[in-house]
Amino acid sequence: MNKPLLALAGIALLGTAGVTGAIVASSGGEQEVQQISTTTASPSTSASPEPSLTPSPNSPTPSPSVTPASTPDAEGFALYTYQATAAVPSFSFAYPGNWFLAGGNNPEGSSPSVTIILTPWDPKTAPGHGGIPTNSLKVDIYAVDYGLQASGCAQANDSSQPAELAGEAGWVSTNPVESDPSVIARVVAADHAGFQYCVVGYFSDPPDPTIFDRIIESFRFLD
Repeated sequence: MNKPLLALAGIALLGTAGVTGAIVASSGGEQEVQQISTTTASPSTSASPEPSLTPSPNSPTPSPSVTPASTPDAEGFALYTYQATAAVPSFSFAYPGNWFLAGGNNPEGSSPSVTIILTPWDPKTAPGHGGIPTNSLKVDIYAVDYGLQASGCAQANDSSQPAELAGEAGWVSTNPVESDPSVIARVVAADHAGFQYCVVGYFSDPPDPTIFDRIIESFRFLD
């Protein structure tokens, strides 16, 4: 059974104080923000705010590919390297070599931000289109220039805990999605070279962190 959570592959959580939004990649390469209601889990009965994810509308429209970025290792993980441009520094991470990867390297190198979407299903044609299949995981990765978007790609909330991304101090926040509490959204964010980098995992029945943790542990800044 598919989870009717995400309208398109480019969606991410957005909002604070119990309000979340959807970043929807349009056919024209721009993105629009739609507000929807949500609450987040906390030890008490009161809701805590979810992190705010606001990728730049200048990010290119992703095109999914199942071709591994490199030859997978013995565990089946491939290495993806974002090639540095005049706008965004280089970084890399490992991901399952049989997953679909959308977005990333921009041949024109003009976008001030990066959006990368990782799914084990084809976001255009497989049953996962429009949601997250049961027992699955979707990962979104953002790099946003603070100079052009002061809010970055995410904001910590009261439930956030200290964490690291590629050796940089940051934070992690984990909250269920109100529309389907079986789907957990986990955000790891950190700053580097004037950018905020956000790795967002959507876990569906059950929230097995193995692959997400491998992506986080392998993340590297290459500048």
